[in-house]
Amino acid sequence: MIVVIRPAMKVVSRKGENDAVDEIYVCLTLAGVLACGFVTDLIGIHSIFGAFEFGLTVPKNGSFVRRLMERIEDFVLGLLLLLYFASSRLKTDVTTIHSGAVWGLLCLVIFTACATKILGTFMVAMFCMIPAR
Repeated sequence: MIVVIRPAMKVVSRKGENDAVDEIYVCLTLAGVLACGFVTDLIGIHSIFGAFEFGLTVPKNGSFVRRLMERIEDFVLGLLLLLYFASSRLKTDVTTIHSGAVWGLLCLVIFTACATKILGTFMVAMFCMIPAR
């Protein structure tokens, strides 16, 4: 990824800097994301890790990434995010929980997740001098 894909993405990013991002550069970037996801799925790792690693190789400076995000943001938020949550919901089966100890553990995990998100956000806000109100 660092030796081959990163320099290639630098070239794509430079060529995609003009006012209108050509469709070919968007297609190349999305094809790279899909290919990396496919390869990681093929070797037994979840495909999101390959797509994530490809995203790390895309240069963040310049206007190419900003325009690319503008182009695909609605698609990702409107369709892919909904499909992800629907897929994870379909894989969840709460009917397999039979004991009170497991229900208690589930409640503890949910409570801990909510509490750490709230307290973490609150502590960062206090650190940044944002009023509690």
